[in-house]
Amino acid sequence: MSFRTIHLIAEDVQGEEVLTNFHGMSFASHKLKSLVRKWRTLIEAVVEVTTTDGYKVRLFVIGFTKRRPNQESTTSYATTAQIKKIRHKIFDIVKRESGDTDLKGLFKKLILETIFARVEIETQGVYPLHNVYIHKLKMLNKPSFDRFKLAEVIEEKKRRLGTR
Repeated sequence: MSFRTIHLIAEDVQGEEVLTNFHGMSFASHKLKSLVRKWRTLIEAVVEVTTTDGYKVRLFVIGFTKRRPNQESTTSYATTAQIKKIRHKIFDIVKRESGDTDLKGLFKKLILETIFARVEIETQGVYPLHNVYIHKLKMLNKPSFDRFKLAEVIEEKKRRLGTR
């Protein structure tokens, strides 16, 4: 996971501690450039999702076509109609997988790459894909900052870890 950059925003300062919150995520440019290949179709989709805890997030999904088994042609280009179908499937899958979770659950799904695997499996009928990733995640809206709720969460984590 060293190819992802996670963006945090400072919410509050308590003495020498800075309380941060998740603000976004993006691929490192070298990783994104290494994925692009000749003779393949790049498919991008932008999906906006609202999580159950009130965060509105924009996900930038990227995927690439791959050669079919026993394919003789050197190129693996998808037609415009196939790209539209794939993009529509990506919208449905991402909305289904991330709409019913909170931000923590969404982040867990991104790390475990369950959404990517689901997209690769469900788009096989249209055109086989590989290297499907969410290359950027932008935070559009978040619930209002509650200093007391954040302090409670931090205290609970400290108690769980046994540190003070």
